[in-house]
Amino acid sequence: MKIKGLLCLITVVTVSAGILTGCGGKKTSNGGNGQKPADQTTDIIESKFAEVKPTIDGLDNDELWQSIEPKSIVIDTQNSFEMKTSYDSNNIYFLFKWISPDKAPPSIGKWFKKDGKWTWEFITDGFSILWDTSKMPDFAKQACTPLCHQESEDLNHRFMTTTGTDYIQEIWEWNPGVINQKNIMGAYLIGTLPDGVTYEDENFDNKVSWEHLPGEYGYHRNRATDAIAPAEEIKGDTAPFYILSDKAPSGDAGLVVAKGSYEEPFYILEIARPRTPANIDLTKFSVSDNGWLDILFGCSIHYKSERDLHKSMPVAATLRMVGKNAK
Repeated sequence: MKIKGLLCLITVVTVSAGILTGCGGKKTSNGGNGQKPADQTTDIIESKFAEVKPTIDGLDNDELWQSIEPKSIVIDTQNSFEMKTSYDSNNIYFLFKWISPDKAPPSIGKWFKKDGKWTWEFITDGFSILWDTSKMPDFAKQACTPLCHQESEDLNHRFMTTTGTDYIQEIWEWNPGVINQKNIMGAYLIGTLPDGVTYEDENFDNKVSWEHLPGEYGYHRNRATDAIAPAEEIKGDTAPFYILSDKAPSGDAGLVVAKGSYEEPFYILEIARPRTPANIDLTKFSVSDNGWLDILFGCSIHYKSERDLHKSMPVAATLRMVGKNAK
């Protein structure tokens, strides 16, 4: 898959109303006229300017977080999360808090022997956020469900992809087992399936529509059969599904700084992300001093790595950025 924004010529136009233009002509107004946008969703979380910054350490005791009332978002009768957010001149900050699905400390997996060979059992909870970067139709009413394709009963053939070449969505993934050790959220762009690829292909990769961002994540997703496990006693066997590297996250791949912790029975996840990254395909959290900006999003709580057990918001919520002088 090729991200359309990397293939087209872009003309950057600066206007007083603060228009953000992405590939394919999709535009998001930041409400530079000083009028609050019309509500598109029931749940609206305001992000306001603050000079004070949080320390991204996976704790919720920062002065900033203590000054903000949490917004509770219900996914279903058993799953919900709390959210706080703020921004400064350079970054936007988030704090998410949710109950562990089984109210137990996180498991990050283990090595075990099967048929005389060592293998890796990757078991970890997780949390993900999907940003409606391209303003997809029906996102407000269906959140990420327009992108989720469940045609196959085989989990390996279930996938997420947009339905039109003009649409690109940004997704952030986190889990305590691998990604948390790199102090980031794994950020990707979701586009369409590559030409000639269908979910019916025998060796279909259910993340084939996920574009890796330029730079270094500090881990990689192992689909190869020749990757070797990092332990002498299992010499010659394949490595776990996710492999940590010694490299530090960098570039666009390392933009979403994050740290999570577990305090029974809660997960706490702190996030910092530059508001206006140079990559035109990434979500821009840009608002004028007198303006407003609405960005829709959906979140999922993941249970023990099981795709069929994750719980996603049935409808979208709104992140509403409020200009520091907006009234």
